[in-house]
Amino acid sequence: MIKGCWSNSSNVKKVIYLAVIVGSVGICFVGIDSSANQRQQRKIEYAKATIENEAVKIKRLDTKIIHFYQDGQEEFLIDPIDMSSVEAVEKDIASLKTTASDFGLKDEDFSIDNSEVSKEKKALVDKISDIKNKQAIQGEISALLVQSPTKWTKENLDIVISEDTTLEKITSISGKITKSEKSWNVSMMALLKEIEMQVTQYNALKQSIDAMIVGEELTTEANLENFISSYNQLELIKNETLRNRLNSKLETIDQLLNEQAMNHEEIPSEEVLPAE
Repeated sequence: MIKGCWSNSSNVKKVIYLAVIVGSVGICFVGIDSSANQRQQRKIEYAKATIENEAVKIKRLDTKIIHFYQDGQEEFLIDPIDMSSVEAVEKDIASLKTTASDFGLKDEDFSIDNSEVSKEKKALVDKISDIKNKQAIQGEISALLVQSPTKWTKENLDIVISEDTTLEKITSISGKITKSEKSWNVSMMALLKEIEMQVTQYNALKQSIDAMIVGEELTTEANLENFISSYNQLELIKNETLRNRLNSKLETIDQLLNEQAMNHEEIPSEEVLPAE
């Protein structure tokens, strides 16, 4: 009888012990769940406050971007432009937090209206891209010239092509410029058109001069008329090095034409006998 009671008492203790354990585990899970909810709520509150602050940052960054342009208009870049400053602004834009994932949240848990700041951030990204694209194209155009333009406007066409400028390079650059009526686009195309004209003039004149001489021998194209025509076109070649190259070849042609004329004068004419 005593043994049975002892056995029942032991079983009761086990049940109580298990109940305590289960209760404790349940309390822990409730606590963990409550803690997770609190952390989630803190993330949402932090996201809301941060996004409000990001809107202020966006306006400040937009002001910095405007300073990369002349006269506060988003067309022509300031010259010179510090690209390290542009990259610094680009880095600040990339650090802006505007989406759920930026805060470690899921989209369905992100009840904050972030559409406006997301749109404004995208606009800043596009503006930086525009600046970098314009600077890169202007750099490529400068490489076609002896000296970079003092101004990048279509009114400033006082430029001189470099010796290695080709029509292929011009075509490659023009393909990167969007066809638009915006001032910058129009000006870049005007500059490229002037560069193309100078290259075409040089190529055409060089071809005409080369057609008159092979090595040190004149061809049938070498005559006084063609020589004078080519010589008169030399002034169209703005690049001094290219002009001197053509002039040197014309001087050789001129010398050979003079020698040819002198040789013709030295040939004795046949004596004409009087008629009987």
